Amino acid sequence: MISPSQGKLNKAPVKSALENMKDKTQPHWLSFDAESKQGMVQALPTREDITIPIEEQLIVELYSR
Repeated sequence: MISPSQGKLNKAPVKSALENMKDKTQPHWLSFDAESKQGMVQALPTREDITIPIEEQLIVELYSR
């Protein structure tokens, strides 16, 4: 479970982010409960789930230095 701490719930950025979550759709591998303000990773994403362009070879080269 992932959730903001009680002390952070009244901060403007956290309030704004939680309000914006109501309008967003989550990937199938994530879940969010607006009432409890908790998120959960249901499964690890597969490569097909990632829609942004990523060049894996550049990541491998960076970390192999």
